[in-house]
Amino acid sequence: MDISRRPLALAAAGAALFLLFVHGSLLWRAHRHHALGREHQAAGRTLEAAREYQSAIGYYAPLNPWSRAAARDLVSLVVEQRGQDPALAFELEDRLRRSVQGTRWLVQPYGGILGSMGAGPGPPPRDPDPRLFFLSLIGLAAGFAGWWMPGRGGLFRAVFSASGLAVWALALRFC
Repeated sequence: MDISRRPLALAAAGAALFLLFVHGSLLWRAHRHHALGREHQAAGRTLEAAREYQSAIGYYAPLNPWSRAAARDLVSLVVEQRGQDPALAFELEDRLRRSVQGTRWLVQPYGGILGSMGAGPGPPPRDPDPRLFFLSLIGLAAGFAGWWMPGRGGLFRAVFSASGLAVWALALRFC
């Protein structure tokens, strides 16, 4: 490896390790809160379970199974409480809406829940397609690699980078 490229490679590896650490931390925390929510729900403490599910949804990351499971469990709590206690069901539905809206960034995860809130909590969130997630990673890598291509003109690098970032954004939109 050329000496001039070594700091760049070290910085890229450091950034990748940092992002991996952050993603792992989000997964672990969502898992912990989802498990606590399940314990509270099994003990009959509905509001405490909803609070833990709400926290687990807040730790959203692409392909996070525990955040998605917490959204499903909170939807089932709302449906379960509709016939028993309408005031509690309204409170749970509000918590569900706020936690789902709190995950919005470039895309709105679990948007199907928000789309049908007037008629109920909506369908549970679907499992994302891992192929789209990996396509988004490839697009993001291409978007940043476009600027590091040696021997190419500035316009080519800009178009390559913009195309990669467009693939990234579209893949995340449908992920």
